[in-house]
Amino acid sequence: MAPELTLSLISISDFTQTRDALGARVPVIEILWDNFCALDPAQLADDLAILADRVMFHIMWSRHLERDDDALAAYLARLAEHVRVLRPLAVSDHLCRFRAAGCFLGAGQEDGYDRLDHVCERVTRYQDAIGQPLLLENNASLEHSAEKQIDFLHEVMTRTGCGILFDLSNAVCGELNGRGAAASWLPLLRGRTLRCHVGSYVLDDDCERYIDAHDCDVSAATQDFLRVALPQLDIATITYERDFNRTTEALAADLARIRLCVQP
Repeated sequence: MAPELTLSLISISDFTQTRDALGARVPVIEILWDNFCALDPAQLADDLAILADRVMFHIMWSRHLERDDDALAAYLARLAEHVRVLRPLAVSDHLCRFRAAGCFLGAGQEDGYDRLDHVCERVTRYQDAIGQPLLLENNASLEHSAEKQIDFLHEVMTRTGCGILFDLSNAVCGELNGRGAAASWLPLLRGRTLRCHVGSYVLDDDCERYIDAHDCDVSAATQDFLRVALPQLDIATITYERDFNRTTEALAADLARIRLCVQP
């Protein structure tokens, strides 16, 4: 069965644009929950029902590895209430750091993969709060090899029972950075029912690395990797992420490109 293709809904202000780009009501929509967490979950459920039958939560700024215990408990309690009301198909987050040398960073940075016990404890608390497995998204490798990230995620998944949200574009981005072939992820992914992301990346002149950007068209390299991965993996959903340079026409065009890979 072909994967279900959907969009990431970034904010409520993008609702009409997202609906127009999809062209029809879809089985599932993903929301960037950080931008919806202050809303009444029951009203949010009614609003999202116009777009899709079910919802998935994606989270960028939980800082679940860095918050103190009380702050994490309060955060997870708020999330758990939304989970209880909206009953998402999946909840996904990241292994990132948001501070360096005591300063907050402008965006999450790749984790160092050196705090296994701490990460497992936090993931376990997260899952206990939401009552379902947490999906951890693979980072676009800038500093560490893909193999280091793969081995670390495999150990966290084994210890906690969490899953993986596989971002194909991030894997390609890591390959372009010389951090390991995108295909090196496939052994970890085989035999699992997957939720996937497809987005975009750009070359950052300051760090001379490709970074996850969500601001341009899906690359030919990502499309090629998707074609390689599809026959080997059980992909249930593909969510296209575009946060910037976002127009109805751009969203629809990239959805069409991805759809051609899924259903040539």
